[in-house]
Amino acid sequence: MRFYTRYKSVMQRWPDSIAKGAEFTMPVAK
Repeated sequence: MRFYTRYKSVMQRWPDSIAKGAEFTMPVAK
């Protein structure tokens, strides 16, 4: 759950950056 929490925090800071590299940054999300 640490990854999810960290991912959520980063998503709030850089939604555009994460949206573009969501697959590369969090391959486990899929």
